[in-house]
Amino acid sequence: MKLKDTISLCLITAQLICNVNAAESNISTPTIDSLNKFGTTQVHVLRDCSFLVKNVSMGWYAEEGGYIFNATKTENAKGVLFFCFAGASRADMDDLLGAKKIKDQWFWTGTNAPFEANQNFHLYEFSGVNWSGIGNTNDEITGEETLRQRMFNFCLFQHDGPQVLCLYNVPVMNLNYPEDSALEKIIAVLKSIEFVDVPTSKNVRHH
Repeated sequence: MKLKDTISLCLITAQLICNVNAAESNISTPTIDSLNKFGTTQVHVLRDCSFLVKNVSMGWYAEEGGYIFNATKTENAKGVLFFCFAGASRADMDDLLGAKKIKDQWFWTGTNAPFEANQNFHLYEFSGVNWSGIGNTNDEITGEETLRQRMFNFCLFQHDGPQVLCLYNVPVMNLNYPEDSALEKIIAVLKSIEFVDVPTSKNVRHH
């Protein structure tokens, strides 16, 4: 069974846009340095991943891996879902990220063929406090034209640790409305993340 087949059934919609209420986050005690930097004592625990994340882009982290962006005058509250794949390697994440590099060319795992020009494949690589990340955007080229989206995939790999935190197949922009892209604010959330090592405790609930 492929890795992507193990992902929650909510991904079947390929939307990952969740109209949800804020929920109480799991809490444990981070280091003083992290407390001073983030101004919070909340460490979020998602399966085998533990991390801090800032409330940026008018959003906040809710339980079950969801990061929620506030509603606007024209839109309901929206968000993205994180998934933890602790212990996975970059090679393991090819299916999840939807792309793999063969020699000097990027292939779409949907067809095992090179990305087409109209898919507008773009590679993203950047790092945070204690992680390095890789991901991409690519455009849908099938389906109703008015509904086609630019999709974003990204994984954070902890430095000197096993934690891997990913976003998968997140629609960040309707191709007909490029001015409404959510990519920048999602990247801002990613860059605010810091992995922490939290000892196992009876008082820490895992999602």
